[in-house]
Amino acid sequence: MKSVFLATFAVLGLAACHQGPPSPDAPRAEGVCWRAAPAPPNFVAISQNVPDMVSCAMDLDLAYLGEGRSVLGAYQGSYIFVGPDNIQSAAGLNLFRYPVFNKAQRAALDSQLRVVLAARTLTAAGAKKP
Repeated sequence: MKSVFLATFAVLGLAACHQGPPSPDAPRAEGVCWRAAPAPPNFVAISQNVPDMVSCAMDLDLAYLGEGRSVLGAYQGSYIFVGPDNIQSAAGLNLFRYPVFNKAQRAALDSQLRVVLAARTLTAAGAKKP
């Protein structure tokens, strides 16, 4: 009787933790930084030979700063979420998200990335001369 009760309790506990259908896996290709395309979860490689998740998160943050909207990306099986207040990673779309950068790190990173964006704008403007 006691084992039946424990088994029932365990099954109910697992069922309570389930949050709908499982999320699709993030791309796992080694050293590739991915960005989610508008169609459901399709990913486009945005950079190759990326050494780590932090570097991929910086690439995705550059996209966020250039477009002004949240960006979803992936690196070696982990999702990366870039938004106005934070950059986070998670093993799944609906799982707990861990910060990639703290507020001070993000502010310093964004300051440097804005310089990169300004240089790109100047380069593009120079290329358009008649």
